[in-house]
Amino acid sequence: MTYTYTPDFSTQRDRVRLEIGDTQFDATAKLLLTDEEVAQAGTLEGDDVSVAARCCEFLAARFSSKVDQTEGKLSLKLSQRAEAYRTMAM
Repeated sequence: MTYTYTPDFSTQRDRVRLEIGDTQFDATAKLLLTDEEVAQAGTLEGDDVSVAARCCEFLAARFSSKVDQTEGKLSLKLSQRAEAYRTMAM
């Protein structure tokens, strides 16, 4: 599984990554989708916007299993991430 992002936007993968905010240059950062997952969305859809929407659906599904957590005064609203990608997919 690989992750590639080149901001020359010559590939659909790079344009889709820009659209969904998966443009990490720091190798230690949390990457959202592999090249293979973006390519799979490309086989299911055609144009860049539809591929980006499908990728957002993938991410909403992935993050929907995360639950909100509270410990003391600290609260993590992990469900908001799934909802944000659901909204972006529309």
